[in-house]
Amino acid sequence: TRELRFYFFGGDEANATLNVAAFHADGAAGLGAGSRSGSVTSRVLPCRGRAPIVTAKVVGSGHVSVGILDDAGRPVAGRSVADAIPVLLDATDEEVGWRSERAAPIPERCVLQFELAEATLFTFGFASTARADRAARAERARNELGKAQPAADMAPPRRPC
Repeated sequence: TRELRFYFFGGDEANATLNVAAFHADGAAGLGAGSRSGSVTSRVLPCRGRAPIVTAKVVGSGHVSVGILDDAGRPVAGRSVADAIPVLLDATDEEVGWRSERAAPIPERCVLQFELAEATLFTFGFASTARADRAARAERARNELGKAQPAADMAPPRRPC
């Protein structure tokens, strides 16, 4: 994890102590909502078809939900805040998702809409293409393993009991 550390002296001249304060690099400032939910909408962003990621702190029964709008401000089918799978726990660069299996693709340019309740949103961005490429390779490998048939001569020998 990325951590920032600040060293400082405390006490008086005769009894000074060196102290350290540490916090998550993305946790210096954020947008927060208490028990009453609130929302914030981004400007038009270069999404490039990638899923949003968030870094957030969630308290109690709070949540962070993310919706995607097109560059004209219209909700993308299956990717609205109402369709979102809420982030319910503290998250660092967590990729967000939606319930719909048939959601429209994420556009090249989009607007993000965040709904927060008992949560603080520190940062947001988009999943790296490297992460998406790794996920696609892993999915292909899982599919290939599922299709592979074990060779008869590769089966372990049976031992009598």
